[in-house]
Amino acid sequence: MNVLLVVEDEPSEAVLRRLVTAPGNGLGVGTVFRANGFGNIKNRIKNFHNASHVIPHIVMTDLDTFACPPELLKDWGAGVLPSRMLIRIAVREVESWLLADRTGIANLIKVPVIKIPANPDDLPDPKQVLLNLARHSRSRRLMSEFVPANGSKAKHGPAYNQHLSTFAAQAWDSTRAALVSPSLQRTVRRIEEFAQQLHT
Repeated sequence: MNVLLVVEDEPSEAVLRRLVTAPGNGLGVGTVFRANGFGNIKNRIKNFHNASHVIPHIVMTDLDTFACPPELLKDWGAGVLPSRMLIRIAVREVESWLLADRTGIANLIKVPVIKIPANPDDLPDPKQVLLNLARHSRSRRLMSEFVPANGSKAKHGPAYNQHLSTFAAQAWDSTRAALVSPSLQRTVRRIEEFAQQLHT
């Protein structure tokens, strides 16, 4: 059974695709709506409600500065979700779930694994932590692709999304990551439950 994914950006898509298509779920990915920010998801939440009656929807967004997921959902006016719609929220950003695979992310950005935070869900700004780690990469090329150039107004380097998306799709160990990220562990469990529900 195919589901429609709603995500903020390219790395979020790669992460959610991996989780949804994990062995045992029996789910595939059909259409992907990449919103380029949470605002476009929030503005279309009622549309996703209605469309989920035709094809199941899984929506993923970052918690960012909200105090907790219920506060975000209230702000969105998400209400009671249809049975074929699931919303999952990364605490605080999808980067925290990627950082939770400490060995994998250390290999990606070429830093010692001991430098990777042990409790990524507690980080107020996981993306900034990841960028700061990349500044100390043993690879000058990777550092230049991850980190914005001096004086640049860009939030990250030119290949940041590409590197994280490839890592999430090919090397990220979500099982290992879920051991240190409670929010990821909950999402894995809820996707499994959602898949079972769809198949019944």
